[in-house]
Amino acid sequence: MITKDKYRSRLKVNDLVAQIFELKQIPLDDAYNILYDQDKIINVDETNEIININEAASLFVDYLKQGRDIFVYADYDVDGMTSGTIMKRFLAQFKNYSEVYFPERSDGYGLSIDFIEKINERYKCQLKPLVITVDNGITKVEETELCKKYNIPIIITDHHLPQEVLPDTIIVDQHITENDHWAKALCGAEVALYFCRAIERALGYNYYHTNKLIYLAAIGAIADVMPMANIVNQAIVQKGFKQINEGNVPNTLRQFVKNMGSPRMNSEFVSWDLAPRLNSCARLFDIKSSIELLDISEDAEDVCNNVEAYNNQRKELTKEYTDIIKKAYNESYDEDCNIALVALDNAPLGILGILAGKLEDYSGLPSFVGIDDQEQLIHGSARSNSYPLNVLLANDENVYSFGGHAAACGFAIYNDKVEEFKQSLTDKINELNKNAVVESIRSKPEELIYFTLSDLTKEAYNSFYLLAYDNVSFEKPKICIKDLTITSISVSKNNDKNIKYTLFDGKKQIDFWHWGAGDLGFRQGDRVRIIGDITKNFMKPKLYTLRIDKIVKEE
Repeated sequence: MITKDKYRSRLKVNDLVAQIFELKQIPLDDAYNILYDQDKIINVDETNEIININEAASLFVDYLKQGRDIFVYADYDVDGMTSGTIMKRFLAQFKNYSEVYFPERSDGYGLSIDFIEKINERYKCQLKPLVITVDNGITKVEETELCKKYNIPIIITDHHLPQEVLPDTIIVDQHITENDHWAKALCGAEVALYFCRAIERALGYNYYHTNKLIYLAAIGAIADVMPMANIVNQAIVQKGFKQINEGNVPNTLRQFVKNMGSPRMNSEFVSWDLAPRLNSCARLFDIKSSIELLDISEDAEDVCNNVEAYNNQRKELTKEYTDIIKKAYNESYDEDCNIALVALDNAPLGILGILAGKLEDYSGLPSFVGIDDQEQLIHGSARSNSYPLNVLLANDENVYSFGGHAAACGFAIYNDKVEEFKQSLTDKINELNKNAVVESIRSKPEELIYFTLSDLTKEAYNSFYLLAYDNVSFEKPKICIKDLTITSISVSKNNDKNIKYTLFDGKKQIDFWHWGAGDLGFRQGDRVRIIGDITKNFMKPKLYTLRIDKIVKEE
């Protein structure tokens, strides 16, 4: 057991940061390197390489020397955007023509037959270009075969889970192995970054170019909710966020951060402010506007305003369709079913993933939201923070296809097999529960840090988010403020489920909102404790508050 005093002494940090390290029990040397010497962790690829990465880098150098053009096929989410932008910036140093294709969501997921056909036609009488995938490709067996048919060399870099049959080409994706490995925790942008580092080594270069691109990998890792218990992810995020805080990023991203109040960069800002805005453009089929936010622009303010407009439109659509899926779920509710499934006749494709997350929050179950094509399939997005989707969907005769992560994936099921699908997954979950294979994250004991009302400060906020968090492997500790007296209670005029409590600890009095909780039976004069996350007060941005998870009456 490493005590907070040992962390405070070695790391020269304040008491709050030391408490967080004590809760997480990160080895002292790793903790020091995360904060002060990230390269010692990031350079792990020099001694413990990602599978096939050096071979892929050597092939890249060979194709480069042959004078081949280079095409990169990225993805439409934030991880794909940052993956593609890393490749775009890195490839710009070479004389070979290079192009990064960022697909719209309407193109479908991953490398496409249509893209390969167009490349082949374009280079019909020329030396065929090299195709590289980033943040996709691991499931693209047919597409890889077509590349081989046309003599188009292809390198796949990905971080998604493979299916039973692998594409017949060189693959940089640690998930094709069964052993535990640090690289299984990487996002697509981080894999792309490490691939570029391997190319630098193959060329005898230092890491001059890739060191300037770490902030993109950091954004990708947070946006794609990678496991932050992995120290490589923590190191990349620390170094990348430092680049953003110091302004060593393109002018458009600097302008965006300025417009948002110039906050110190942390995982909350990326998760709640930056990533949703980047995604909003792509969700509404204008990924170009998202990419512009990560690039240099003569009209940085216009780019930021355009992204903000898309985000507002996305929020309106999400609100509208969240009400629709909740109503549909309630109308078909089955207490014996262990999943939530809503199939709509029509909905914006770009927000299906958001809706699946909303349905999971509402139902507490693995959730599937899709569109019924009225011919054969229901296709959409799934979310699950309790049971791995790859386990639930594998080898199910009712499933046409699926792909992605254990907690988030795309899916397609036969629309005449909906009841069979629901029963099949219900049976699998019952079996998993019986065998205790899966432990719900909700059963984990809370990690508490005790505050007073006076501790809700900017310094505490920045200290609390010095490390990056995820939803499973490295959850945020909860802040607990106890021995509070309720001096008044009021209800929001706009939503009677939103309750404002005025709380007094004997020295200070603060108003807190408990969103969506409704009347819990508390009365003026009750003694309570509150538990939640420290956050900015959106009504008074210079102040800090607690986003309340629960209020407990003191014994």
